[in-house]
Amino acid sequence: MMLAAIVIGMAYTAFSLMARMSAGFREKNLAHADVQVLREVLQRDAERAGVILIADGTIDFSSESTPLQYEWRQDYLIRKMELAQDTFKTPALVVQAYFEGRSQASGIVDRLVLNFINDNVQIKLNIRKDYDSKGLFTNRRNNGTD
Repeated sequence: MMLAAIVIGMAYTAFSLMARMSAGFREKNLAHADVQVLREVLQRDAERAGVILIADGTIDFSSESTPLQYEWRQDYLIRKMELAQDTFKTPALVVQAYFEGRSQASGIVDRLVLNFINDNVQIKLNIRKDYDSKGLFTNRRNNGTD
C-alpha cells in the first residue's frame, strides 16, 4: 500500500512538471508567433507595394489596387486597410527608414527596420523593397519627390 502511494505521488509530480513545461512552451511560441506574423505581413505588403512612403508616424504601402497604411506609436503598430485594421503589440517600438543606405525621415524608402521588445527579448525586423528603375522613376514623379 505504501509503495503504491509513493508510485502514484511520483507519477503525479512528473505529470504536473510536464504540464507546467508544456504551458510555458505554448506561451512562448504564441508570443513568437505574433512576431512571425508581423514579419510576414510587412514583407508581403512591401513586395506588393509599388512604392513605400514614410511620413510623420505613418508608412504607406502604395499600390494601384489597395491603399494600405501602417501607423506606429510607442507600444503598438496599426495596419489599416479599406475595411479592416490589425493591431500588433510592439512595446518600445522604434522605426528607422532608409533609401539607398541613407536614413530617411520622409519620402520613398527601400528598407525599414523595426526595433521593439517582445517577451523581454529585443526584436529587430528588417523589411526590404526592391525597386526597378522604371517603377521608381514613375513613383517619384507621381509623388513629387526628387
